[in-house]
Amino acid sequence: EIYTLSLHDALPILQSTPVSELLCIAMLTMSCYYMLAWIHSDKLGHLLATAGSVCLATFTRYDAWLYFTVLFVLIVIVGLVKGHKRAQISGNLLVFSILGALGIGLWIAWCKIMFNDPLYFLHTRLLSTSALRTSVSALSTSASIWQPLHFFASAALQTLGPILGI
Repeated sequence: EIYTLSLHDALPILQSTPVSELLCIAMLTMSCYYMLAWIHSDKLGHLLATAGSVCLATFTRYDAWLYFTVLFVLIVIVGLVKGHKRAQISGNLLVFSILGALGIGLWIAWCKIMFNDPLYFLHTRLLSTSALRTSVSALSTSASIWQPLHFFASAALQTLGPILGI
């Protein structure tokens, strides 16, 4: 007997498309590993691997854009703590930024080419109005920057636990 799959039977299969959180988490985990390896060894290959994994993470989610910024600042701090010369810190930042920010730059260029607005993703209509109202009211920064930082810190502590969070 031959079984044919109708469109009605296929709908549950088609609706289960994966999202990019797991890929982003995997890339950020890999970047943490290589960043720690770079801090311990000062090998350029580890810094390049960090930048490459951050680049891939920035392709998947906007959350990684902030992570890129944090690692950028961390490179400066590590260089100052280790007593590196200004030229070496600048070189490390340049190496990290060229590859690490590639995903961000390509996304902004794509928005410019496709929508004639490089910041199109900031005011897109793809969000539902209820989700937009919830996020704006919950994370409004008009009164204080501490409210969204509190939400971020709470989520990080719940995810990591107190020992890793500290």
